[in-house]
Amino acid sequence: MKILALDTTRKVSTVSLWDTETDSYTTKSYEERNNEGLLPMISGLLEESGYALTAIDRLGVCIGPGSFTGLRIGVTTMKSFAQMLGIPVFGIGLFEAMKEAAKEEGTPLLDARGGRVYYDDQGQAKIAQFSDLNLEKPILFSNDPYTEKIKEAIVLDDSPLSEIIAQRTAQKDGDGDWRSVFPEYVGVSQAERNRKKDA
Repeated sequence: MKILALDTTRKVSTVSLWDTETDSYTTKSYEERNNEGLLPMISGLLEESGYALTAIDRLGVCIGPGSFTGLRIGVTTMKSFAQMLGIPVFGIGLFEAMKEAAKEEGTPLLDARGGRVYYDDQGQAKIAQFSDLNLEKPILFSNDPYTEKIKEAIVLDDSPLSEIIAQRTAQKDGDGDWRSVFPEYVGVSQAERNRKKDA
């Protein structure tokens, strides 16, 4: 089985192709949070791996939480591929992937800007001011601005989560109907906050 997996939740977007028969990965990244480099990144990965898009058996996409724009673009792109190719697509939560990467118990946490963080509350993504939280053993990325402020933490390196998203996608049951995959938005977007300030 060949699985194409995408993560656009953070500043660096990553895409991975996992060939389960050979257990080989091809991964590419793009360091801008917009849609201009996304399709060229996917096209470049397919060319490098030697597979056409029509060779893909299953799609996986990170549904968040994370960048509002990144989530919308990433999910829409993979749902469009699924509809066009007639193949299943599965949404994988960012915190689910972070827990898998950590390989130990902890509470995933992600910078949400403005002193706020997304965090996992018993399987539900929430947002709060970092100063209001007292999380036991948080899981966060090494480039997260809160890394230096937390003494006891599980710090993940910046390796792409798209490979883990591909693995989780392979484990999913169900028909993977593209109509059932949606971004996991938490809170309101920066644009919405700006509008409220100007009102």
